[in-house]
Amino acid sequence: MKKLFLLITVFLTRISAQHFPGPSEIFRLPSFYGDTPEQICWSPGDSAVAFLWNKNGYPDGDIWLARIPSAKLRQVTCFNDDGGGHPLTELQWFPDRQRLLFVRNGDIYTLQPGTQDEPLALTITPSPELFPRISPAGRYVSFIRDNTLHLIDVKAGREIQLSDDIPADWHGLSLHCRDNRRAPYCWLPDESALVMPAYEGHLAGHLYRFDLANQETALIPLSGAKKVLVRDVICIPGKNLLAVDYLAEDLDARTIVTVNLQSAQVDTIYHYQKDLWCSNFGAQLFWLNSREKLLFGDLQNGYQHIFITGLDHRAPIAITRGKWHVFDYHVNPADDQLYFSANKDNYHEKQIYTIDQKTDKVLNLSYLRGCHNFILSATGGYIVDIYSTPSTPPQLYLTRTFPVSKAKLFIKPDSRIPNADHLNTALDRAITDPVTGWAIHYRLWYPSDRLGADKYPLILFLNRAGGPVNGLHEWKINNLISQWLSSRGYVVAEIDIPALALIPYLNSTADSLAPRDRQLQQIGAVINELGQKEFIDMSRIGVTGFGYSGYLSIMALLNAPEYFNTGVAVTLGSCWEPDCALYEQILYAQIRKRNLSPELASPETVSRLRGKLLLFYGENPLLMPLVDSAALIRQMVEHEKRIDFIHYPWEHTIINTAQTYVDLFYKLLEYFDRFL
Repeated sequence: MKKLFLLITVFLTRISAQHFPGPSEIFRLPSFYGDTPEQICWSPGDSAVAFLWNKNGYPDGDIWLARIPSAKLRQVTCFNDDGGGHPLTELQWFPDRQRLLFVRNGDIYTLQPGTQDEPLALTITPSPELFPRISPAGRYVSFIRDNTLHLIDVKAGREIQLSDDIPADWHGLSLHCRDNRRAPYCWLPDESALVMPAYEGHLAGHLYRFDLANQETALIPLSGAKKVLVRDVICIPGKNLLAVDYLAEDLDARTIVTVNLQSAQVDTIYHYQKDLWCSNFGAQLFWLNSREKLLFGDLQNGYQHIFITGLDHRAPIAITRGKWHVFDYHVNPADDQLYFSANKDNYHEKQIYTIDQKTDKVLNLSYLRGCHNFILSATGGYIVDIYSTPSTPPQLYLTRTFPVSKAKLFIKPDSRIPNADHLNTALDRAITDPVTGWAIHYRLWYPSDRLGADKYPLILFLNRAGGPVNGLHEWKINNLISQWLSSRGYVVAEIDIPALALIPYLNSTADSLAPRDRQLQQIGAVINELGQKEFIDMSRIGVTGFGYSGYLSIMALLNAPEYFNTGVAVTLGSCWEPDCALYEQILYAQIRKRNLSPELASPETVSRLRGKLLLFYGENPLLMPLVDSAALIRQMVEHEKRIDFIHYPWEHTIINTAQTYVDLFYKLLEYFDRFL
């Protein structure tokens, strides 16, 4: 009778477990990408918002238009309704408010959304046109083709080549410009010239000035004989000056200079040096005309803040202070009103703020709990608010800035995209780092609402992927992965590992600890905290991560063998993790160059290992400076340690992309099931 009861219990348990969704349900193609519009751009005068969107949730969108203030939607193009795989990029408005510019299949098109006319091709060439930019008055469209700078006189219909060959790393620069929201060159306000760093690879030591009147090119020295990573170039109206922000080649110094366009004189107005490296945050420069000051972002005491500085070499003044962590900031050029997104009161939320210029009071423009990104309108009268939560795919709201109005929802998720509410909810946790006193944040997923007497294995998830929508840190694919793993009987702790840019602030001295040791210390602090939970089996701990966190998972497994039984490291790129930024590529090379990365494939390290490792690898070689997979596998085999290796040739596989990711998740779970 007792055996029969046990059999019935097991049978019922299996039936009840069937309601847990598997990866093929959770990770359907639309949910990889969400359906958030991309490249949102306001028309001059705020009469409309244009964006790229696919209402069926596919990654490649068409052009849609939302009229203001009604927010009425209209689809303008129909290239990718069925996920046709022909992405549109570089969506921009002409100053006349009537025409849009975009790139399709490498060619530049214009479109008048107010008419039924077909898009007009400005270029039809075998070589792709890169970085198209409309001149301030709309007379010209400039672009890069075959390593040379060109422009089209739109009215005359003629094309002009402005430069000789520029040996730039255009792919790397495109990632760099995307991260810093800038172009690799800028127009002067009167359309008389373009200014571009004289790139060699991704670095430059001079600026080009391409004069349109006489078609001459002038070379302006920027930083002496040194080459630097230029992050932003803006014109300062009425002063015949450029402001340029750049990082040193090895990222250990940041500088903001002004350049006199007549005399070519360079004047440094902000500079600092770091023992390790500077952050990539704060590259966007804005000129506050009413105060005659520059606004920029930077780190202070480990928090991202906004500063202003004049041209008089005085110390910058902080606009935000304390435990604000600013993500993005923009200025309305009409009245110098500042808008920014930050998390102040809740670590896992991002709210939109502005500052009342009369009272200096900080006003919250977003009222929903969750994560908000924003696009400021051309006149500053509205913002598009991109809102999401861990269980809500991104939605678009329209909000008036002054006076603040109730937000109007005008894009909501497709009903086919799964909502994660039916899965277990994560609990936000924070502990104090015993070394630095900083808060260490992590999220905890339990296997069920009611924990029984059993002890559960623990998986540490170190993934810090940006999510299917870049910049939104709430609707993330790793939330769904963690919830799925917890539904299979694991306690999952997703640790917010501090970014490499914050490591200099976590070290008490320049020679204290290498970056990976500070990160491992924080992982150990979370493990010690979780070890106090009665329902966790501390003899069964696994670790996993994607990208850099995949490398960190290998490092944790090999350098702290007393903790971990199993590791799954995914070092390949993925569709929810954007291409590795140029800044990060340089940072990885610096870690290797300065011997700040441990030799993971050393006999001493491998011989101490007691756990098992599954290594996913792909075509993306960006983490090669950090881990030599071939050497690691060879050492593991020589020391008779268990290692499994899976190679995904992503660019060459005939398997559907979504099927490949589902296969990856199944293999990840299977490995933990077998060894954890």
